Amino acid sequence: MKSLMKTCIAAFAVLGLVHVASAQDIKMNVQLFGTKDLQGFDGCRFALWQRGRNPDKDKYAYVFFMPFGGDGAPLLGWVKTSGTIYELERLAESYDQIGGVARNSFFKDSDSTTAAHVEIFEAEDTGRFTRISKADITIYREKKRPFRVNAEGMMGCPGPDDTGTGAEVASGVANTPDGYSVSDAIALGPEQPFDDLRFVPMPVRIGVRQQLADICDLDSAPIFGGSYVISDALTLWKIPCFSGAYQGASVFAVVTNRRPEHFVFLPLEQPPGRVGSEKYDAMLPTLDAQTGVLTTVELNRGVGDCGSFARHQLVAVEGEALEFRLLDFREKRECDGRSDDPQTWPVVWLAQ
Repeated sequence: MKSLMKTCIAAFAVLGLVHVASAQDIKMNVQLFGTKDLQGFDGCRFALWQRGRNPDKDKYAYVFFMPFGGDGAPLLGWVKTSGTIYELERLAESYDQIGGVARNSFFKDSDSTTAAHVEIFEAEDTGRFTRISKADITIYREKKRPFRVNAEGMMGCPGPDDTGTGAEVASGVANTPDGYSVSDAIALGPEQPFDDLRFVPMPVRIGVRQQLADICDLDSAPIFGGSYVISDALTLWKIPCFSGAYQGASVFAVVTNRRPEHFVFLPLEQPPGRVGSEKYDAMLPTLDAQTGVLTTVELNRGVGDCGSFARHQLVAVEGEALEFRLLDFREKRECDGRSDDPQTWPVVWLAQ
């Protein structure tokens, strides 16, 4: 850690951003900023505000704000001095972590005139995000005296009921429906719908075309996808595959936010005795984010009088992995012209 810090401070010195203070130094006018400067962004982020302020109540509170993109990767961070917002890229971070976040991070702008060092002293991983209760951020500007701010903040993805200060959220273990008891069930953040496949991380799109091309045609799929926060490290993506005359399909992938090339497609567990390859295409999927229960209906014909109905629970399994575990499977084989509720079709298999 010491070598990393020395290297980065040396780099800042070469850029002219660290120098010995003198009476002739010009003080830097670091300014707090608020929601009007955030371009309406309310998604996943790494944010720091002046310690003791509340970004939900105080008009000006933030000293640093780094939003995450649609693929979960961090974008450029923002600081404001003398009325100008500067965009900073992460230059380096320490291997030493606290609450799942690097204790030390270093940022600079593309012109090498502005830089920042964030040091975190107290932080707690709440499951969905990391609450940072004590941190310092030091901002450097060319030919200016470094400016340090005592801060607090968060890194991760707040839910709809969270405040900017990182209030506790009900996350982690889900309540399953209809009396099912699944101790390792996973709850999710609310769906974030998207209407453009470019929101799906590129490695995942490539993976669909290479591994699932026989069941998922991205190029002809209508856009009805979405993403769900699992934690600040993982996101579940619902990727549209096709839409026919009376039903459509999606596949699901768990993606590592910081390394989107690390992902896995989730198969749907089938009833015992079913012969065939693993099933990845979820027909007419409905995912309840609060319970992590996925409901699918596969119709055999357009009138909807026969087909299969299934529910799967998203669960944590050994090796820090996730899977869709089958809860129940119903099937109506006779197409009799009666469009009954699929949930009333004959039971083929039921979890004990």
